[in-house]
Amino acid sequence: MPRRKHCILCDAISTSAICSNCQISLFQIRELRKVLEESLRSNLTPPEWAIKAAKKIKEILEYYPEFAVYKNVISELVWTYIIDDEATREGVPIDEVVQLSYTHKNRDEIVKDLEDMKIVNTSTDRRLFPGEILTPLLEIKKVYGDDFNTSVWSYYVSAIQSIFILNLVDRTINEYISTGGVRRPLVALLIFKILSRVVIHYMSEKDLNDIDSFYVSEMDVNALLALLRSKKGQIKFVVNVTGIIDGKSKLLQDYNEENKKFLIHEDWNEYIKVMIERYREVEREERDR
Repeated sequence: MPRRKHCILCDAISTSAICSNCQISLFQIRELRKVLEESLRSNLTPPEWAIKAAKKIKEILEYYPEFAVYKNVISELVWTYIIDDEATREGVPIDEVVQLSYTHKNRDEIVKDLEDMKIVNTSTDRRLFPGEILTPLLEIKKVYGDDFNTSVWSYYVSAIQSIFILNLVDRTINEYISTGGVRRPLVALLIFKILSRVVIHYMSEKDLNDIDSFYVSEMDVNALLALLRSKKGQIKFVVNVTGIIDGKSKLLQDYNEENKKFLIHEDWNEYIKVMIERYREVEREERDR
């Protein structure tokens, strides 16, 4: 019988170093990031399921300072490049990025993170130019001009922000696993652990097209919330993802008192189906080896 131990990411009892729930969470993070990045690098609009997921992730994490600072800096740069053609040609001086002066986080560290993830390129005179991930922005502007009311702009900005967040989360997790560091992106990990619970529950369904709604049990959510440890952190997460904080549900859309289950927001439906199918493919490939 396998010896019981604890998952190095979430501390859950597990027979392996990383529990199955966290493994599926990491799979989701990397799969979603890959789809978004490949689409933008090819000047293509990402699939609708990926765009909706990216938007929800951004909406959840923008309430947390460690992610909000990057979200705000990226938003400022994106809109500057959209509105000001000169900024695209000549760059934006780092000292003129307003959001960089509003944070206690080291400014050079933020810029380096943005550069490492190809959001921007930095010149020797400390100016920021659109990086590989932002380049499609210029192509979109050629098509839509200054019609900023189109949903394409909102989707594009959400995709850019989510790519960065997913990269940051994945990198932090890898550093934690390899070096035993102190930082774990617990809130971001919790989002995907809840979705992983849904993926695991519906994995055996033969025809996912017959499913109109996905649910997760209250018991599972409460167990996963323990990852955040503090009661205050748990409450903040729940009021955020249910929409109590701002009237916008982001992950848990409704609660069924009779069945003690949460309804997953409908914008995640196609995402969940895609992740189940893609994870099934990985399992089939592993069995065939």
